[in-house]
Amino acid sequence: MLLALAGAFITLLGVFCGAMLLVAPTGWTAATVDVHASLWLLFPALVVVGHVLIMIGAPVAQVRAFTAAAAAALWVLALGAVTLLVLGAAGLLHPVGATLGWWYVMAVGAVLGFGGAARGSAATQGA
Repeated sequence: MLLALAGAFITLLGVFCGAMLLVAPTGWTAATVDVHASLWLLFPALVVVGHVLIMIGAPVAQVRAFTAAAAAALWVLALGAVTLLVLGAAGLLHPVGATLGWWYVMAVGAVLGFGGAARGSAATQGA
Protein backbone atom coordinates (compact mmCIF):
# COMPACT_ATOMS: atom_id res chain seq x y z
CA MET A 1 0.00 0.00 0.00
CA LEU A 2 2.90 2.34 0.75
CA LEU A 3 4.30 1.81 -2.75
CA ALA A 4 0.93 2.69 -4.23
CA LEU A 5 0.74 5.92 -2.21
CA ALA A 6 4.30 6.83 -3.16
CA GLY A 7 3.48 6.06 -6.79
CA ALA A 8 0.41 8.29 -6.72
CA PHE A 9 2.42 11.15 -5.19
CA ILE A 10 5.26 10.74 -7.69
CA THR A 11 2.79 10.70 -10.59
CA LEU A 12 1.15 13.87 -9.28
CA LEU A 13 4.58 15.51 -9.16
CA GLY A 14 5.10 14.51 -12.78
CA VAL A 15 1.76 16.01 -13.79
CA PHE A 16 2.70 19.17 -11.87
CA CYS A 17 5.95 19.39 -13.87
CA GLY A 18 3.92 19.18 -17.07
CA ALA A 19 1.53 21.85 -15.83
CA MET A 20 4.44 24.17 -15.03
CA LEU A 21 5.80 23.66 -18.55
CA LEU A 22 2.39 24.76 -19.81
CA VAL A 23 1.91 27.89 -17.76
CA ALA A 24 5.48 29.25 -17.70
CA PRO A 25 5.36 30.84 -21.19
CA THR A 26 2.01 32.46 -20.44
CA GLY A 27 3.38 34.67 -17.68
CA TRP A 28 0.55 33.54 -15.38
CA THR A 29 2.96 32.33 -12.70
CA ALA A 30 6.11 33.48 -10.97
CA ALA A 31 7.99 30.77 -12.87
CA THR A 32 10.63 32.12 -15.18
CA VAL A 33 10.10 31.91 -18.90
CA ASP A 34 13.11 29.62 -19.23
CA VAL A 35 11.99 26.78 -17.01
CA HIS A 36 14.68 24.54 -15.63
CA ALA A 37 15.64 21.51 -17.69
CA SER A 38 14.64 19.34 -14.73
CA LEU A 39 10.96 19.88 -15.53
CA TRP A 40 11.51 18.64 -19.08
CA LEU A 41 13.09 15.43 -17.81
CA LEU A 42 10.95 14.93 -14.73
CA PHE A 43 7.57 15.31 -16.43
CA PRO A 44 7.59 11.98 -18.27
CA ALA A 45 9.99 10.23 -15.89
CA LEU A 46 7.94 10.84 -12.75
CA VAL A 47 4.70 9.86 -14.47
CA VAL A 48 6.18 6.55 -15.64
CA VAL A 49 8.00 5.75 -12.37
CA GLY A 50 4.91 6.62 -10.33
CA HIS A 51 2.75 4.38 -12.47
CA VAL A 52 5.21 1.50 -12.14
CA LEU A 53 5.11 1.86 -8.35
CA ILE A 54 1.30 1.82 -8.47
CA MET A 55 1.39 -1.35 -10.56
CA ILE A 56 3.73 -3.01 -8.05
CA GLY A 57 1.96 -1.92 -4.87
CA ALA A 58 -1.76 -1.85 -5.62
CA PRO A 59 -4.43 -4.44 -6.39
CA VAL A 60 -5.50 -4.80 -10.02
CA ALA A 61 -8.75 -2.86 -9.58
CA GLN A 62 -6.89 0.11 -8.11
CA VAL A 63 -4.28 -0.06 -10.87
CA ARG A 64 -7.06 0.14 -13.47
CA ALA A 65 -8.68 3.11 -11.74
CA PHE A 66 -5.37 4.89 -11.32
CA THR A 67 -4.41 4.22 -14.94
CA ALA A 68 -7.67 5.79 -16.10
CA ALA A 69 -7.19 8.81 -13.81
CA ALA A 70 -3.57 9.31 -14.88
CA ALA A 71 -4.53 8.99 -18.56
CA ALA A 72 -7.25 11.60 -18.06
CA ALA A 73 -4.82 14.00 -16.37
CA LEU A 74 -2.30 13.56 -19.18
CA TRP A 75 -4.97 14.12 -21.82
CA VAL A 76 -6.04 17.30 -20.01
CA LEU A 77 -2.44 18.53 -20.16
CA ALA A 78 -2.19 17.62 -23.85
CA LEU A 79 -5.48 19.36 -24.67
CA GLY A 80 -4.42 22.36 -22.61
CA ALA A 81 -1.23 22.56 -24.66
CA VAL A 82 -3.18 22.34 -27.92
CA THR A 83 -5.53 25.06 -26.69
CA LEU A 84 -2.62 27.36 -25.80
CA LEU A 85 -1.00 26.72 -29.18
CA VAL A 86 -4.23 27.57 -31.01
CA LEU A 87 -4.79 30.70 -28.92
CA GLY A 88 -1.22 31.78 -29.59
CA ALA A 89 -1.51 31.12 -33.31
CA ALA A 90 -4.78 33.07 -33.46
CA GLY A 91 -3.19 36.02 -31.72
CA LEU A 92 -5.47 35.81 -28.70
CA LEU A 93 -2.60 34.86 -26.37
CA HIS A 94 0.84 36.37 -26.49
CA PRO A 95 3.37 34.06 -24.84
CA VAL A 96 6.25 35.76 -23.06
CA GLY A 97 8.64 33.01 -24.09
CA ALA A 98 9.18 30.09 -26.41
CA THR A 99 6.29 27.70 -26.91
CA LEU A 100 8.43 24.58 -27.34
CA GLY A 101 7.26 23.42 -23.91
CA TRP A 102 3.68 23.42 -25.15
CA TRP A 103 4.60 21.16 -28.05
CA TYR A 104 6.51 18.88 -25.67
CA VAL A 105 3.63 18.63 -23.20
CA MET A 106 1.21 18.01 -26.06
CA ALA A 107 3.33 15.15 -27.45
CA VAL A 108 4.28 13.52 -24.14
CA GLY A 109 0.81 13.95 -22.63
CA ALA A 110 -0.87 12.52 -25.71
CA VAL A 111 1.48 9.53 -26.00
CA LEU A 112 1.45 8.60 -22.32
CA GLY A 113 -2.25 9.42 -21.99
CA PHE A 114 -3.10 7.32 -25.02
CA GLY A 115 -1.01 4.46 -23.67
CA GLY A 116 -2.79 4.63 -20.34
CA ALA A 117 -6.22 4.88 -21.93
CA ALA A 118 -5.48 1.98 -24.29
CA ARG A 119 -4.13 -0.11 -21.42
CA GLY A 120 -7.17 0.69 -19.31
CA SER A 121 -9.66 -0.16 -22.05
CA ALA A 122 -7.83 -3.39 -22.92
CA ALA A 123 -7.84 -4.41 -19.28
CA THR A 124 -11.55 -3.63 -18.99
CA GLN A 125 -12.45 -5.60 -22.12
CA GLY A 126 -10.32 -8.55 -21.05
CA ALA A 127 -11.92 -8.72 -17.59
